[in-house]
Amino acid sequence: MEITVNLWDTYKETFNTSDPDLIEAVLESFERSPFYLELKLYILHHFIDDFEYNEIDRLLKVFERNLVNVMPE
Repeated sequence: MEITVNLWDTYKETFNTSDPDLIEAVLESFERSPFYLELKLYILHHFIDDFEYNEIDRLLKVFERNLVNVMPE
């Protein structure tokens, strides 16, 4: 986690959080793998204000799919 915080603090000025390609990369990271979830959520909270409805919907579907897969029946 410390590495992610340092990385963000060092490069946050270079990120355009409303850039569609950057938002797409954040979404794809959640879709590809559940690993490093805490780190991804840290980065996500810096981008979430620039997400549009369809991007939020996509993110929630990923979360829902991952939660359903880990919930015992």
